[in-house]
Amino acid sequence: MRSPIIIVVVGFFLFLLAPPQCSSFDLPGFKGIKPSPHSLSPPTEESTRLQVKEKLLSVSGEDFNVYTSSGSIAFTVVGSNKVPFGVGGLVLDKLVVRDSSTSFVVSVERRLVSPNLCYDLYDEGGKFVGKIERNPFQPMRKEYCFCYGNDVYYKALGNFIERRYTFKDNNNNVVATVTRPLVELSEKMDEYEVKVEKGVDTAAIVGCVCVIDEDHDEEVQRRREEKKM
Repeated sequence: MRSPIIIVVVGFFLFLLAPPQCSSFDLPGFKGIKPSPHSLSPPTEESTRLQVKEKLLSVSGEDFNVYTSSGSIAFTVVGSNKVPFGVGGLVLDKLVVRDSSTSFVVSVERRLVSPNLCYDLYDEGGKFVGKIERNPFQPMRKEYCFCYGNDVYYKALGNFIERRYTFKDNNNNVVATVTRPLVELSEKMDEYEVKVEKGVDTAAIVGCVCVIDEDHDEEVQRRREEKKM
């Protein structure tokens, strides 16, 4: 058995190396920010509808296909686990997003040491480009934010249990809406209908939807375990 002291020391070391926490939740009025050079995908030229479908047969349990309204693949999201520095027991979730041509878009990796749920975003070269995190100051009402670097560009609010929520930009404009389909093939396969407005980074929205789905699944599992006790 590994010593708890070693694990604590390693965790503290990783905390020091982690990118700075996003302070955006403290900003009054959610002020506007100039367009980011780190956009994950080209801005949409018109309002776009997508279907995000979780795969039934998945090793990680967090694999998704994202379809356009015509039924073609827009993105694929493949989940896996990453063990940093080969340290046993410290396993993180990781999602890799690829576009329709299977080209790398972004790696979404869960941060080991954080006061709130946080996934860091890395480009293909391993450079930190942003994050997706849950607001720790809203315990009674969940809120998620998408950051380029450490600057918030989108925030998600709504009924995450029912999978009905909206994304808003810095100026409080609705940039995307997420709903559940009227008919689902299986309760084990989460599905989402996503409408993305013009001028929005679609890959950023897709990444957020997948992270929120994983957070929701963990909460459901936690509640089930609590009921058994």
